[in-house]
Amino acid sequence: MFGLVRLFSPPVPPLLFVSPERFFSPVRGFLFTLYPLNFFTHFIYSLVSITVQFFVDGIMMSSFFTPRGARCRSTAPRRSATQHHPASTRALSLSLLLGLSPLAGITPAALAAPEHPAQPAQATPASPAAALNQRQAENQQIPAAQGEQTSSLPILRVTSGTLKIETGGTVHVEGTGFTPEFLAHHELRSLTIAPKGSSTYANPYQKVDHRGLIFDAPKPAADGSFSADLTVPANSLPANLEYEVILTYRPVDDAHPYAWNTEDRVRAALPVEFNLPKAVLPSITYDVSAISEEQIASGQPIEVTLTGTGFQDVSSLSFTLSEQGTIRTYSVASLGEFQAPDTEENQRIFEGLIPNGYFQKKITIPAGVLKSGRGYSLDVSGVETHGWNKLSRKFPFVPVGNNPARMAYQDNSFRNTLPKVSVSSPNFDPGQDRVYKVTISNISPEVDLGYYIDSVRIYNATSGESKPFAVNDVAGQHYKRDEIVTRNADGTRTVEIEYKVQDDDGFYPSHVGSTAEVQVTFSNSEYSYGSHKFTVSAQLPMVPPPADTVRPVNPANVQLKVDSGTLNISQGGTVSVTTSPLSAEFRQKYTFYELALVRRGSVYVHDWRNNNPPLDQYGGFLKDLKHQVRENPDGSLTYTFEVPPQYVEAADGELFDVFMSYYPSDVNERDLLSPIYRIYIRAHIDVVQDAQPTRATYRFSRSAIDNPWKDTTLRVEGWHVLSQANNFAGDGEQPVLALYEADPATGKMVGQPVFTHTLKFTNQQDNYGTFRNNYLNTEMTIPAGTLKPGKLYFMGVYGGGVPYPGMEDSPGSMLNDVAEFLPVHSPDQESARPTLHLGSVSLSPYAKTNSFTARATGLSAPGEGSYRLSVQHVDEQGHLTGQTVFQQAIPADLIKDGRVELNLTIDQQLSYSGAYRLFMERVTPGKDGAGESVEQLAVEDIPLKLTREGELQAAERWFADREILPGPSPMSWNSNLTRRDVTVALYRLAGSPKVDLPATSPYADVATSDPDYAAFIWARQKGITFGWADGKFHPDAPLSTSSTVAFLYRYQKAMGQVTPKAPASSSLPGNQDAPQSSGGWQHKVREGSAFWREAQWAVDYRMWGYSVDGEYAYEGFDNSSISSGDFALMLYRMEHGGSHLR
Repeated sequence: MFGLVRLFSPPVPPLLFVSPERFFSPVRGFLFTLYPLNFFTHFIYSLVSITVQFFVDGIMMSSFFTPRGARCRSTAPRRSATQHHPASTRALSLSLLLGLSPLAGITPAALAAPEHPAQPAQATPASPAAALNQRQAENQQIPAAQGEQTSSLPILRVTSGTLKIETGGTVHVEGTGFTPEFLAHHELRSLTIAPKGSSTYANPYQKVDHRGLIFDAPKPAADGSFSADLTVPANSLPANLEYEVILTYRPVDDAHPYAWNTEDRVRAALPVEFNLPKAVLPSITYDVSAISEEQIASGQPIEVTLTGTGFQDVSSLSFTLSEQGTIRTYSVASLGEFQAPDTEENQRIFEGLIPNGYFQKKITIPAGVLKSGRGYSLDVSGVETHGWNKLSRKFPFVPVGNNPARMAYQDNSFRNTLPKVSVSSPNFDPGQDRVYKVTISNISPEVDLGYYIDSVRIYNATSGESKPFAVNDVAGQHYKRDEIVTRNADGTRTVEIEYKVQDDDGFYPSHVGSTAEVQVTFSNSEYSYGSHKFTVSAQLPMVPPPADTVRPVNPANVQLKVDSGTLNISQGGTVSVTTSPLSAEFRQKYTFYELALVRRGSVYVHDWRNNNPPLDQYGGFLKDLKHQVRENPDGSLTYTFEVPPQYVEAADGELFDVFMSYYPSDVNERDLLSPIYRIYIRAHIDVVQDAQPTRATYRFSRSAIDNPWKDTTLRVEGWHVLSQANNFAGDGEQPVLALYEADPATGKMVGQPVFTHTLKFTNQQDNYGTFRNNYLNTEMTIPAGTLKPGKLYFMGVYGGGVPYPGMEDSPGSMLNDVAEFLPVHSPDQESARPTLHLGSVSLSPYAKTNSFTARATGLSAPGEGSYRLSVQHVDEQGHLTGQTVFQQAIPADLIKDGRVELNLTIDQQLSYSGAYRLFMERVTPGKDGAGESVEQLAVEDIPLKLTREGELQAAERWFADREILPGPSPMSWNSNLTRRDVTVALYRLAGSPKVDLPATSPYADVATSDPDYAAFIWARQKGITFGWADGKFHPDAPLSTSSTVAFLYRYQKAMGQVTPKAPASSSLPGNQDAPQSSGGWQHKVREGSAFWREAQWAVDYRMWGYSVDGEYAYEGFDNSSISSGDFALMLYRMEHGGSHLR
């Protein structure tokens, strides 16, 4: 039962995001202002045309969740006796989704819509993030339209002023508007201080992942207000973000049946500040400026407080004091460690790292360690959460004693700043050999003591190409660093970099551009590796090539211009480029070859080394790329192609070109596998991409499963799927989408997955597969009866294997990245008359038993009679043949509300032709000795399922049961049969008849004592085989497929089951009554091949040669050996009158 309200616009098929998260949404605020129902009929929202559809279906459950948190002050609420308002599961039209809502995700339990697929996605958002990650500045409910009445949400206010993050403090929050009506329909959960726009929603398999602090929910007083003091520890929230205080609550209604279905639309802004300097690089300062002679002479330990900034990449630090000698450094004291807080909050908010990279630690230097006049450094080593070394640095310590050692770094007044780069030359000329002198200044003590110059490079800044013009690899020549890097008296460093003129041929950076960039990279290791590097740069003008220069990279000087504007690579779209006018001479001399979207400056399209193409590229050979080309009046050409959605996988801010290549027409195209002959042109294209969700997020083509007793076809889009590397499928594995039932009270898995759907990776590498951008788009059909009305289901995507019960108790299990599936409803209107529901059921005549589930609805009380199910055979014309293979009465106690579900098993041999029909019958006993009367109430046809796989399994069972070949001979390598195996098998199949054995073997290689001597002689007497021309039998030689077929033909002839035509030149198998080849049996054996006539007989009589879609998928005649499985299938077909495959 449902109610439908439309405002302004005609119905729009909904496209819905379903996600494990719930973000703040003004739309959801709007939906909550819709109480009571009479308000709906007058509401006009003037900003957009929307369709809002309200459906009621579901169950109501109480909460199991107990909020946690810190101190708050509140009074108990007065509960209202107001009756619960009927819930409405909601479906938002696409116009609402895009125009009004930053909707990050709506769990399926809160959704419902008419059962029909979404329309084509011309208006579909690029990804959920396009609509999901928007945030509205105003966090209160949407104001009511003028003249309307509305039931407002409560309001939060922060009255404690600005919170200082580095010191922490108390946040005083006041709430008003908690009316009896609101409290009757909502259960308060928690107050949260989190970055603006955070979602507090998490399903049972997910931990809360917002970067905020959670406190107990306050209890409103009788007047509907509360006040709470929330204690925020020092340095416990991320700096440089905006914050909100968020009230999380659960609507207690049918639209939110599960305890984790929460809302968080009541919010208030929290002003914050962070007064510590932003560290460009890790930096250490001290609470003292020097260590005095008196402290050194006191014989007492010396305490110094360290303040560190810029250490946000590590979770723990260790400190060592070292003495700076003239030749080497000596460690003199270990000063302890600093650990990031080992708490759930720090793990969630800062990923277990040092909060904001800021810390304070008091160190104690033992007495007698420091020596007056010596120089010291503080050695700091840092590791990240997995224990890997992340930082190893030296920091200058304070001067020690009255006459401290004079060291160069102490003379530099710059602190915590990046170096600066300058170049002696006024410009960069790619057409001239030159040595450029690069000077690095503004070197701080931290950089001077803790970093080394790693390399100096020159790039084309205009083109953005990744290849440099020139490189001075200082780290690679670390053994002569002092010769390469000059330390100047003023504290600067000088490095020279030599440039040699290169051809502008596409293998080196383009000579065309206005700006070059000199980059200097620093590393905390003097060798080529290092755990931390940073780069500083300077730009200088670039000298253009002379106007008459013929560039090898583009000798015809073809220009390319992008016409299509900015491309959103998340959404995909059209790319259109136009060449400069092309002369007749050019068209005769050159041929265009490739067209692609590539990383800026890249010449990579086709890789002659056959490597996998990069993920940030789309396109390739023009002959393979779907595109359009248009001839323009000025002689130019316009090429247009479509980039698919979510195909290009690129880093944030990555730049792109549209790239084309052409080649001299007299070059053989095979030579183009090497890039040596390809000529390149390119044009910059502006590219943007949508931010991606941080959790698995799905969008479905419908909002609910409204009739689970019918097959349901559903299109699913998913973002952030298989994002964890340990879920990637290995070589040969395929990803799987799985649905499984969950306990509504706890969300834990119940039983094995009820449905799985195999997916295809969109990025298949040599040894593994992934989804590009962690995005999938698939269509799946859920068979009728798979899902049960009212049950809760979750969905996940898995790279290898599927989830199983109990996995939720294993940290890091596959169940950590799933989402709630669509709600499953009962049909709104069930037939008043008895109806059968079968779904996708078929019967296999090859199986010993066939089991399936049948459902019946619309059953009324049968009176004196009873209901019965029967399965009967029908012929090819649909007429009943009189064969009943199953019959069972329906127990009356199983019929509930006119419905029943039964598991049926047929254990009789089924026919290979026709089909079967399930009848539901009402059986009424006869009176006064009369027979019972049977009334047929409903009927469903059940087709036969004839597959080669089923036939092969039946053949192998038959072969084993008959013990035709208990054990192949030792020479039957890899299950391939020998002449001995096939001969013995036919002898056993004939019943192992008695044979008059000659005293002397006719075969030189077979002794009369051979255990299979009788079989060999029997085959000779029956004309099945006379051995080879050399007089030997060769029992251990493999038997080819065609030879095996010849053995079978001769066996049939010997047993009197084949009447061959008189051969014209050789034994021609078959007879005039051979069946007409059809379907998968249309193969014509190549005349002249070995035993081709016998092979054609095998095809005509359907013993071997079955093809699928006209192709020989399995059964050919050219194999040099025959497997035991294939031989069993041949014999099975021969003994059963041929195959029944069509």
